[in-house]
Amino acid sequence: MFVFYLNEQTPVFSFYKDLPKSVAINDISYINDGRYKHQLDLYLPKYVDKFPVVIFVHGGYWRSGDRDYYQTFTGIHGNIGTTLARQGIGTAVISYKLYPEAGIDEQISDVELASKWVIENISKYGGDARNIFIVGHSAGGHLASMVGLDPKISGKLNGIIAMSSIFSIEDMARDNDDEFNKDISYKMFGNDPRNWKKYSPVTYYTPSSPAMMILLAEKDFDYMLKQVPMYADKIKNLNPNSEYVSIPHYIHSDMVAKFGKKDDLVAPIVTSFIKRHIRK
Repeated sequence: MFVFYLNEQTPVFSFYKDLPKSVAINDISYINDGRYKHQLDLYLPKYVDKFPVVIFVHGGYWRSGDRDYYQTFTGIHGNIGTTLARQGIGTAVISYKLYPEAGIDEQISDVELASKWVIENISKYGGDARNIFIVGHSAGGHLASMVGLDPKISGKLNGIIAMSSIFSIEDMARDNDDEFNKDISYKMFGNDPRNWKKYSPVTYYTPSSPAMMILLAEKDFDYMLKQVPMYADKIKNLNPNSEYVSIPHYIHSDMVAKFGKKDDLVAPIVTSFIKRHIRK
């Protein structure tokens, strides 16, 4: 298997040419209320038993997107589930209620309940409940981190993968203009800075938290380019097993849009991190 390096510290392994097949099981309810937003899709590797499992949380600034976001036309976010499943990693791609139907507390609750469902039920589908990771992109990375760092969930996770994620609501608000804040920050988190720390994942990271893989597009949003490397350093100092990688030439949406495609840099890094943190 060919090996190349994204930088001097981070080896990236190319995928095998002959990938195992995967199977998808759609529209599984993690809350039994019949609501589409309370369902998830499972992408499972075929002919593999006791496989590690990813819980994937989509982005969209807490108000848009879905687990099958125009999937017929874009392939998002099924491409993430299929790509990981073909690497022997089961994936639950979840939906959750969005603003204005749901505020931030309800969204965190949805992601937590979906995560609990996976932890409690994935063994019925061949997954290994001892090896579970939570992954999110953008606002989904924020939600995945908030849930993954909650003691009710964190002890059951092997790792958290945050892709172009938001770590500090205070920094997001400070580094954006009034139009952005009126449209996003204040609607989701209120306009009192004293409350923003409560909804900032960096507030909750401790030396005993799961290892994090922090990924950022080289050409990401300016406020993310400012805050993510700073908080990645803080997290790595608290837990040396955590890592940070900047993805050359990528923009924000490339992190998911290019996932699993030819010459994609993100999927191999995610896969490698998961396989390094599997409990035997």
